[in-house]
Amino acid sequence: MQYGKILILDDEESFLRTLGDYLKSENYDVELSSDARSCLSVVHDERYALIVLDYKMPGMNGIEFLAQLRKISPKLPVIMVSGYMNTPELIQAANLGVSVVLEKPFDTKVFLNHIRRFVLPIPQATRVPFAAGTATRSPIKAPVEVRDEFGDFAVSYQRAEHVSEHSRSNQFFLQRLWDSVREARRGFIFGPAGCELELVQREVSRWKSRADKRLYSFSAAQIKAPQTHDILGFIPSDPESSTVVLIHGIEEASSEAHDQLATLLEDNSAGRYKNLVFLFHLKDAAFLADTNTSGIGSHPFFKTARERLCRLRPLHRRLSDLAFYSRRLLQQFAESENRPGKSRLSQDAVFLILFHPWPGEFAELQQVLRRAVLLGGEDSTASTDLLTAFLRLHLGVQAPSRPSLEQNLRFVQEAYLGELVRAADGNLSAALAAAGEDPSLAESAATPAGLSLLAPDLAR
Repeated sequence: MQYGKILILDDEESFLRTLGDYLKSENYDVELSSDARSCLSVVHDERYALIVLDYKMPGMNGIEFLAQLRKISPKLPVIMVSGYMNTPELIQAANLGVSVVLEKPFDTKVFLNHIRRFVLPIPQATRVPFAAGTATRSPIKAPVEVRDEFGDFAVSYQRAEHVSEHSRSNQFFLQRLWDSVREARRGFIFGPAGCELELVQREVSRWKSRADKRLYSFSAAQIKAPQTHDILGFIPSDPESSTVVLIHGIEEASSEAHDQLATLLEDNSAGRYKNLVFLFHLKDAAFLADTNTSGIGSHPFFKTARERLCRLRPLHRRLSDLAFYSRRLLQQFAESENRPGKSRLSQDAVFLILFHPWPGEFAELQQVLRRAVLLGGEDSTASTDLLTAFLRLHLGVQAPSRPSLEQNLRFVQEAYLGELVRAADGNLSAALAAAGEDPSLAESAATPAGLSLLAPDLAR
């Protein structure tokens, strides 16, 4: 975060002045403009800390401005506001590195909260009294209280660099994790297998000023030592080697290992591991069930986990995070393979990414995009590249560079039915019925992958 000037760009004069007055009343240095093209020339000379950009403007819209801006300043934070943006436009904005998208009309407190995460207000000693319109000076409150479907929570965590914070779901997750790590040097992460655990571990390491330290990860199934501290013997214990330890595979571990983890928590609370931060990954809700006297949920370790659980939702339910990760991964893979054109997604590829259920989560997204960058031409990553990558990853086949129509239909059918099966708690018959197909087809197949093509005429 830094001091600096905020550029607000909007063709609606009344909105522009109102927003400018509001930020000035909150002690920010603000510059207003309604001409997108002229702003591009001054971005070279002015050192803006943030740009607030309207999407729909005459002459050059927000997406076009952003595309040109990225050639000049690839990392300058941008908040885009709009009365309406459809899904392809949102993905396009994410591909160009927009930091936040807000829909008009928006809550000014939420807007100010986003501003505070990128720019510091003018210091007290240098503030100039503001008197424009009816705006009045408001004392800065930190953190800001936010109310939405997640309830009331204060956004105070350090801005994320590794984990996406585009969705409210992930902001809530990051805030709970921030609070837990600061208070108890540990965090309990509940998320599906394949979720972005490594990114979370790196984020926590950065929060604790340990970004240059080695990160450790191991399965709880490896815990066999009679004393808890013995399982950590491979981790340096001196303060200069402070690090973040991720423990996964907890549900597959023995009851003795669960006892060891409970003892580890007790030692952690007693201050034994002052130079370590522990992250525990849980993925099975049955282990977190609140039981009275019996069942795995009554174990001390899982009781403690329930109290401070930080939930990572499935990736297909976090479309803004999915768009952010897709853009960043494509850029990384395209750069490493020296295929810069592949960092862009074609329109049909965007829809394929959005509608795929991603059962393998972030790990699947990584593998598919890495393969897709190596396929096809140099212009962009197309849907055919993604379909080929899907086929090679999931079906274990060496698909041609352009899959056949039947292969494409099979993949889409399997992905669609797979999502319905998950919604039906694993019941393939119910999933087929929900899709308008004959439920008895489930008698010949255990999974969607075993079904014949439901509409074979389409493949002819």
